Amino acid sequence: AGQVRGTVRFADSVATLRAQGVTTLVEVGPKPALTPLIGDAVPTQRKDNAETANLLRALGTLHTQGHDITWETTFTHLAPQTVDLPTYAFQHKRYWLDANTSGDPASIGLRAAGHPMLSATVSLADSEGMVFTGRLAPRSHPWLADHAVMGTVLLPGTGFVELAIRAGDEVGCPVVDELTIEAPLVFSQRDGVMLQVVLGSPDASGGRSVAIYSRDDDAAADQPWLRHASGVLVPTLTKPDETLTAADLTVWPPKGATPLKVDGLYERLVEQGFAYGPSFQGLRAAWRLGDDLFADIVLPPEAGNDARAFGVHPALLDAALQTRFLDGAGEGDGIGDTAIPFSWNRVTLHAAGASSVRVRVSPYGEGLRMLVADGAGAPVVTVESLLARPVSAEQLSAFSGSQESLYRVEWVSVPEPVGAGVGVDGDVDGGVVVHRAVASGVGVGVGGGGVPGVLREVASGVLGALRGCGEEGRVVVVTRGAVDVEGEGVGDVVGAAVWGLVRSAQAEMPGRFVVVDAGADDEVDVGAVVGLGEPEVAVRGGRWFVPRVAR
Repeated sequence: AGQVRGTVRFADSVATLRAQGVTTLVEVGPKPALTPLIGDAVPTQRKDNAETANLLRALGTLHTQGHDITWETTFTHLAPQTVDLPTYAFQHKRYWLDANTSGDPASIGLRAAGHPMLSATVSLADSEGMVFTGRLAPRSHPWLADHAVMGTVLLPGTGFVELAIRAGDEVGCPVVDELTIEAPLVFSQRDGVMLQVVLGSPDASGGRSVAIYSRDDDAAADQPWLRHASGVLVPTLTKPDETLTAADLTVWPPKGATPLKVDGLYERLVEQGFAYGPSFQGLRAAWRLGDDLFADIVLPPEAGNDARAFGVHPALLDAALQTRFLDGAGEGDGIGDTAIPFSWNRVTLHAAGASSVRVRVSPYGEGLRMLVADGAGAPVVTVESLLARPVSAEQLSAFSGSQESLYRVEWVSVPEPVGAGVGVDGDVDGGVVVHRAVASGVGVGVGGGGVPGVLREVASGVLGALRGCGEEGRVVVVTRGAVDVEGEGVGDVVGAAVWGLVRSAQAEMPGRFVVVDAGADDEVDVGAVVGLGEPEVAVRGGRWFVPRVAR
């Protein structure tokens, strides 16, 4: 009777418990009578539900709130065994064994090509032609990533020359009579490419046609191969230019030659569109004598230690070609248009496996010719004619495959949802506002200090507010200027960090948290945000946007 007629003072009791440091309340009884008065209280039983299931639910709730539960006692009849929880989805532990990529080609009816860029070769049954196969990728051939033109990583022209020489050497046609590069081999937006070097049947003089093709690793079976280069290989040159090989490079540097400036060359080349990484920065010194340019070239260690496996390493020969970027006045800054080699004529490899060379580059018609020699002056490579042509970023991007493989996040406009009239009560301009869908906002203000301090303060405040929202209902976090929707940029880096925090919460409790970013003058109807059913929303100028993956 006293309980019915007297003052219960339930609120005072709860306040006293909180003052004494109590953080969790558990109601023990046949049904939750007091729990509705305390949103965070944990009931042990619920009406019309199984008692055991209700009790286990209560224990589980207490466990998630950080309380120690003696689970072994709870499940004694099942002889329980404690195991570690699975990690988050983004914490992977890989157990697969790495496959051996250098298997024996003979096991599948092929012969090993014995070259770093080619894996196997096979002779055709219905002709005297041959096909060489391989795979190229910056991951397996790291030096490839150091050759970029206009922001696009591509195989240097010297790489095509090396492939042609290696294939021709197999059939007694090691001389490149002509080789035209028709399309660049781009690696920008793909992991790797399959490669084919195809030799035709010998003609009456013993020469053979050569063509170099590639196709993406993940290409469909019916996707056509792209031809990058074609030309003719011959056993020997008819009427070789003896003046080229007769040049004396034993005296070094040549008498009377004027030193050229090479310091800072690679930095200036970046402005011209050539981004040479460490593997291709082999130009050490240069001189000018008349119209001829001379240079010392060393294969950098970043290009690998397998120079002997190549006829001439593409990075070494490309560095020799870089001599053309030095001007004739000796200032070292005469860089012309962004032009890449496309027509090689009468190229002969005299000695294989060089890692350091001397180079003479001479003008020849509209192009140039080149003698590459070893430290004793003996010829290594001769190029009787080489032509280059300008290239644009648009031309290179046409071969990158980016339109097929590159995805991005795009903010898409959606119809304005019907709201429930729940507005933003806090001062959004001062920081971040955290809402329940059916309750007023809780403002998290921004104090003084630098960005790192403010970021920690706001993130801690938001995290505390999220934890204080209980277990039921939707939670909406509102920011301003934290995401770039229409190209306006990110105006609030602290708010952007809050988006990352909320995304982590969304990953742990899908469907519970919503984050919305408003424009400077936009009002946010929290009820409308929840009704939209999207985890991320942006409002700009009264228009509503949601993120979508697009090509």
